[in-house]
Amino acid sequence: MELSYQLAKPRYALIEESKIETNDGAVYLAQDLWLKRKVCVKLINIPGDSPAVRKINLQKAIKEVIIHSEISLNSQHVPAIFDEIHTKDKLYIVMQWVEGETLTKKMRNLKAPEMLYLMEELCGVLQLLEKRNLNHRDIKPDNIKIVTTAAGKMELILLDFGISLGLVSLGVGTKGYQAPELLWKGNMKHDKLDIFAVGVMLYEFFAKKLPEPGIDYKTPADRQKAWAAFTEPCILNDKIPPAVNQLIVRCMSYQPADRPKAKELEQMLRHIRKGRPYNYGI
Repeated sequence: MELSYQLAKPRYALIEESKIETNDGAVYLAQDLWLKRKVCVKLINIPGDSPAVRKINLQKAIKEVIIHSEISLNSQHVPAIFDEIHTKDKLYIVMQWVEGETLTKKMRNLKAPEMLYLMEELCGVLQLLEKRNLNHRDIKPDNIKIVTTAAGKMELILLDFGISLGLVSLGVGTKGYQAPELLWKGNMKHDKLDIFAVGVMLYEFFAKKLPEPGIDYKTPADRQKAWAAFTEPCILNDKIPPAVNQLIVRCMSYQPADRPKAKELEQMLRHIRKGRPYNYGI
């Protein structure tokens, strides 16, 4: 299947069998016929019940693609953007195709220092997002690929970067990795959604299970200060280092203000990985 995008010569051949449906469109593996390379093509259907609304939403989406491109220029942990093509109601983002295994598959064979190191790399991306008041909104092991460099070093690539809005809608993200404030009603700014997801992934790695909302952590009544109940990962695995347990508990705090910012979390992870003491400030 070829997509000409109104070019004089068709450029991208989509591999239909690779199509993955998403909430707002689809993702394809494709061949760049001009440069003879594999690329990822993400199709986003632009919402709106009128041409004027769709035009506004398209402009917002294109602006955020530009931000994504700027971030990719400053981080090797985000796929590069190669092209952007749009119609009145569709946006196609052509980006780097990333080989490698997802963190979901890789996690079971990682050693603790390797997992901590990969989360450090992720925090570098989160810092770039924080500077722009953006969230990824759907950080989870399936959206992270682990690649091996020519030198044999593991590197993390954050996928499905997509459209990361500063103000998010109710209930976005993936169940189990969602911060509690995503279920709060009201149009409020969310600035530490992704930090909560990092805590969940670390919990999942060290406790050997994904923490379940309503079982391992229970929502308090009337949006109180802390969880009504929280099963710390060390209860499930008594070999978890206390510093790691403390870090996970803090990242998964019910109130966003109690979670660290990305820079502090990166420092905490590095200190723990290198066996150095760290003052958590709590």
